[in-house]
Amino acid sequence: MLRIDETTKQETVDLLQRLIQIESSNPPGNENRIAAFIKAYLAQKGINVTQLPLEAGRSSLVARIPGRHPGSIVLCGHMDTVNAHEEKWTVPPFAGQIEEDRIWGRGSADMKSGVAVILELAKLITQNKFTPRKDLALVFTADEEQAYRGARSVVQSGLIDDAEFLIITEPTAGLAFAGQKGELWAEVTFSGKAAHGSVPKLGINSILPASWFCLQLAEAAERFKAIPGRGQTTLNIGQINGGWQVNIVPDTTRVTLDFRVVSEPEKA
Repeated sequence: MLRIDETTKQETVDLLQRLIQIESSNPPGNENRIAAFIKAYLAQKGINVTQLPLEAGRSSLVARIPGRHPGSIVLCGHMDTVNAHEEKWTVPPFAGQIEEDRIWGRGSADMKSGVAVILELAKLITQNKFTPRKDLALVFTADEEQAYRGARSVVQSGLIDDAEFLIITEPTAGLAFAGQKGELWAEVTFSGKAAHGSVPKLGINSILPASWFCLQLAEAAERFKAIPGRGQTTLNIGQINGGWQVNIVPDTTRVTLDFRVVSEPEKA
């Protein structure tokens, strides 16, 4: 059995700090920098890594720890993060600063912490010469925060075709769940009629029905019921863009929506 002690925990914290210090905000991603760190770390443990290029400066990684029997268990994490907007932070977002037993920084939760756990586990397995029952496939993807293209490239590579079970080390309240929310992004366009701001009655302001729509949708989303073991379908009204100049009646407004769905009926 592998032993998780205080040394192991501290090594995981140290790894997380180093990962946070490698910025991989998406866009643009630039995951090759953090991929190079991960690849070198695993190579030092004698683990072979396959790099799957996505585009300039961006790649995913797949590594294998051989097991005793056919098939594999996949441990998966993504290397990119959402953007930081540093001016809104009260601590440096790419320092991995520790305050009151918490690590602060972009990716400290979502999800460089999960990546650090995978790396530390790989180290423990090789260090203790432990042979798992099945192969362990270690997968680190690019572009999770935008279009999941890194995950798609891993699937298309065939490198995890023998997978029997997959664990994504996202921090879901520190608990394990069977499955995850589906994701549906939608864009809704409202059309009006442009006019000069001094005579708004000659135009049709597209922002007004878009605003009403958003309020009604947010109210309706509150009625989604929680499903045991899955959570609740949610809605985020992520962006609303209308008009191009303050003294012109806006003739076009676009609203982008992010649904996270837990059941087929709600998806429909």
